[in-house]
Amino acid sequence: MKHSPATRREARSSISPSATLLSSPVAPLAPARSRAALERLGLRRMADLLFFFPRTYDAFDESPPPENWQEGMRITVRGRLVSRQTRQLADGRTLSQIIVQTDGPAVRCVWFRTPHALARLEGARHVAVQGVLRLRRGIWEFHHPHVATLLPGQEPATGSLTPRYRLKEGLTQPLLRQLVRRAVEACADSLEEVLPESLRRARDLPGIAWAVRHIHFPASEDEVRQARRRFVYQELFCMQLALGLRRAALARAAQAPVLEPKPHINARIHRRFPFTLTADQKRAIDEIARDLSRPVPMSRLLQGDVGSGKTVVAQYAMLLAIAHGYQAVLMAPTEILAQQHARTLFSNLRASRVKKALLVGSLPEKERARVRAMLADGSLDLVIGTHAVCQEDIRFARLGLVVIDEQHRFGVWQRARLQRDACHPHYLVMTATPIPRTVALALYGDLDVSCLRESPPGRQPVHTYWVSPEKRPRPARRRPRDPLPAGRHRERRRTPATHHPVLRTP
Repeated sequence: MKHSPATRREARSSISPSATLLSSPVAPLAPARSRAALERLGLRRMADLLFFFPRTYDAFDESPPPENWQEGMRITVRGRLVSRQTRQLADGRTLSQIIVQTDGPAVRCVWFRTPHALARLEGARHVAVQGVLRLRRGIWEFHHPHVATLLPGQEPATGSLTPRYRLKEGLTQPLLRQLVRRAVEACADSLEEVLPESLRRARDLPGIAWAVRHIHFPASEDEVRQARRRFVYQELFCMQLALGLRRAALARAAQAPVLEPKPHINARIHRRFPFTLTADQKRAIDEIARDLSRPVPMSRLLQGDVGSGKTVVAQYAMLLAIAHGYQAVLMAPTEILAQQHARTLFSNLRASRVKKALLVGSLPEKERARVRAMLADGSLDLVIGTHAVCQEDIRFARLGLVVIDEQHRFGVWQRARLQRDACHPHYLVMTATPIPRTVALALYGDLDVSCLRESPPGRQPVHTYWVSPEKRPRPARRRPRDPLPAGRHRERRRTPATHHPVLRTP
């Protein structure tokens, strides 16, 4: 079970600055040879040790008899260490291995690129080995197993969990576990509880002292789950609280244009749609209209599959801004997509009084200068473009709405440029493939979400498939054996990553 760096960082917010024990240095407790490794891991204070959560856990469980062993089975064996060896392979890798004689067959333990793997077994005669079985040339092997030293006749404790931490050279698991145990025993009760008791009761969460103890030294997997659940909840709670405070501060400080959807404006815009909107489109338009009618900058994600009608919803928002005398911009990640948006929107608005233009990098300088001048003096209402819209020489007279298609293609700098030029415009982000950062923004509160789940009537359904890597077609490495008779030899191939056909012409 793994714990993210974000979880550990958020958990540190529980530390009371007045707790002397928590600020005590770790270095005096460690051997001199390990202090540099502790420093590289950021373990300088006792509090750092408390929140340096285990990467995973090893469990010495009861194992089946040798006759029932199978490849891929995770087992624990006990035996006598009969040989050890470290050597260099032809490819430069270091191979370390030991042979352990069990009550049944001998097993081999192998470590690659781990030259110090055998250092912690110096002087060991009896060991317990826990790992995943492999059968190689008739010999049972463990690759990178967990090995514990035993006294003669000692049996490993079954059912217990042993924490394993991220290490640096010069630090061993036993030493780090010893340091963490000292920190837990001395400082766990000094931690300040950040979650109110009523909230912990309602969510069935343990206290922070209990969670710290049992995430490091649990007696069962259930205790690990309870402790981890507590810290995951604390992380999300603190992030939601911080983002809520940030949004409240932005609502007080930032001013955005009020674009109220008055009945006559609404009717004029809807006349531009010669078709019936879907229920999802109507709901998304209502949500966007409520946001635009407030003096707080809208930040909304419009998510829908290809063909679900996102552009129509964006067109409504842009026309609402233009009806109130503000400018609107639609940014696309590529010139091809920008031109596609321009053809669609310009066709829908061909009989209107909306002044519109396309601004892309390939535009001739004379045309670019004309568009730039019209944006600056306010005579241009709508511009569709790529990153060219964010250049230093572009100025807007009254920018009220920014629509971004596939927002992960635009960096923070591009969006900040538009915000700096026009104070705080409203933002509408469209995507068919939300990436993890987009999902995180939505979950954590930076983005409100509108979803288009149904397609307009007459649209062909979109089918999405996941193809495992081993079933993906390999890209063609050579030309077809039978050339085309037309004189131009052409080859079609599909890339494994996207499956888009690529046409290659010599």
